[in-house]
Amino acid sequence: MINKNLLMNMIWERGFTTEQIAEKLKLEQDILFKKLEGSEDCFTIKEVQAMVRILEMEGTDAVKIFFA
Repeated sequence: MINKNLLMNMIWERGFTTEQIAEKLKLEQDILFKKLEGSEDCFTIKEVQAMVRILEMEGTDAVKIFFA
């Protein structure tokens, strides 16, 4: 399970929209939302790595978000 609130805050703080993140991950926006809610398959390792890179996350941030 991910920490959705921390991830959403980081997306907004970095100046992105969920639509932009979905596009960068090559996901439909509704699939991104389902993954955020936990009602779809979880994020793949590639998707997590891409988000860490796109959002310029520190290692500790990634752990707090993706290993909540």
